[in-house]
Amino acid sequence: EAYLKADEKTLKARCADQAYQTMFASVQERKHQGYTFDTRVLAVRDVQLTGARVLDNGPTLVVAFNAQQIHCVTDKKGIIVDGGEDDVRQVFYTWVFQLDQDAYDLNWQLVEMQTMGAMKMI
Repeated sequence: EAYLKADEKTLKARCADQAYQTMFASVQERKHQGYTFDTRVLAVRDVQLTGARVLDNGPTLVVAFNAQQIHCVTDKKGIIVDGGEDDVRQVFYTWVFQLDQDAYDLNWQLVEMQTMGAMKMI
């Protein structure tokens, strides 16, 4: 939701530098164009841990899942420029997390996010 809402503060806190820079660039582009994404995530399903390793930066997890979400992009005037209010899409993601060993609360940080595809739901 932080990405869809363009919540830069949450993205900065929960993403490693490279992932944050990628998402920040996308958020900035949206803001520049005056576009807003619908933030409704209807369901998260089929969450699978597809990999786990200890790398130089510490424990790393690869998680695959799909989310049913509304695909609706509006402009500054609220006019729909892509999708629609009833356009439900199933989006397939792969996210990579690493344990932030420097944080006092040992939070996991997103280090990479890939959208593997999406399909329109009927």
